[in-house]
Amino acid sequence: MEVLIHTIEKVCVLITVTVVLTGTRFATRLFRRRPAPRDHAIALVLFFLFAAVEEIIAQQHSPMDARIIAACVAGLLAGPWVGGGVGIGSAVLALVWQGFPPVGYGLAMVLGGIAGGLLRGRSAGNALRPGIGFCLAVGASLSRYILAMLFDALWEAGRPPLSLAMELQTALVNGLGVALILTVVQQMRAREEQAKATAMAEVRALQARMNPHFLFNALNTVAALSMTNPKTVAPAVARLGCFLRASLDRPDQTLIPLAEELAVVAAYLDIEGLRLGSRLRVEESIAPEARPVLVPPFLIQPLVENAVCHGIHPARDGGLVSVTAELVGATLRITVSDTGVGFDSAARRGMGMRGSGDASPPHALQLLERRLRNLYGSDASRLWVESSPGQGTTARVSLPLEPIPDGAPGFP
Repeated sequence: MEVLIHTIEKVCVLITVTVVLTGTRFATRLFRRRPAPRDHAIALVLFFLFAAVEEIIAQQHSPMDARIIAACVAGLLAGPWVGGGVGIGSAVLALVWQGFPPVGYGLAMVLGGIAGGLLRGRSAGNALRPGIGFCLAVGASLSRYILAMLFDALWEAGRPPLSLAMELQTALVNGLGVALILTVVQQMRAREEQAKATAMAEVRALQARMNPHFLFNALNTVAALSMTNPKTVAPAVARLGCFLRASLDRPDQTLIPLAEELAVVAAYLDIEGLRLGSRLRVEESIAPEARPVLVPPFLIQPLVENAVCHGIHPARDGGLVSVTAELVGATLRITVSDTGVGFDSAARRGMGMRGSGDASPPHALQLLERRLRNLYGSDASRLWVESSPGQGTTARVSLPLEPIPDGAPGFP
């Protein structure tokens, strides 16, 4: 009965640790195709600490050995270097703490971590299947008994302290432990994919809700230019085509480099400049290190469109639209401001900034805020707008930095 209680306690610890870790942004980064070295280092420390806690409470024996589980899961989630490192660290810690662990036990932990990492390298998707994890943990657990018997036969290195029947029981329980962790991980990934699908649906909704008057006004501008200044028609049509291609035919991408989004914004402002002439002035201040940072598509364009349509266009003398982007620590900060007419709280509905009791359909800024919440969580990103009548409007966005994938396409 005591053994069963200790096993249940360890299962509860496994579930708690897994749920906590899978709710962090670190877990999201770790499941990418190529995690950053920093994420590998964090994974190594976390899994080693997990194995260390098991070593400290190892005197309360139960069939579940969290050291084997930690090494196997580390390899399956983070690769062979992390899995092998956790196995080596666990073996050294066992040697220091207990003083006499069989050599086969240490090798089994190292081999389990490396084997899990090799499985991840071969097929990351299959490596996260609970059945694969179960087989890996069972194999690693049984291998320690086989290795211990082999070393004892060759060099009398010490027989395994448990019988074969007990080792079989331990192997099965360890396999169930790894399978349990991977089940929780798969559920987390399913929620993440659902959030991405929701975000992409709202990207398409934002594209569909783009103000059709912009296209009509752009075409009217081109028609007028063909009569008054024919030389400007070709560049105007080219910029319109650039904007429409980016806004309508872009593949379903959750994140794009900031430089691509700025190219879309530039095309939009060029066309609005043809319509508004000298009434529209534009300033841009983008930190070079911010240009390759990944951001959601249509992050800046709705803010700029609001600045032009609701700030500059109603102003008799027009005004200035300013776009800035900078890195502040691990955060990207984007600011879009204008010197237009501004607005008060009663005008928020037209800007798409409505209260929770408003049943009207969502507008661009609301869709943008939802996308940011889906992609980054409610606490990691911020979008806020400040404005006063006659004083212009300032919109700010704060996002956590995202690593840049290899071969990220440039804007055509």
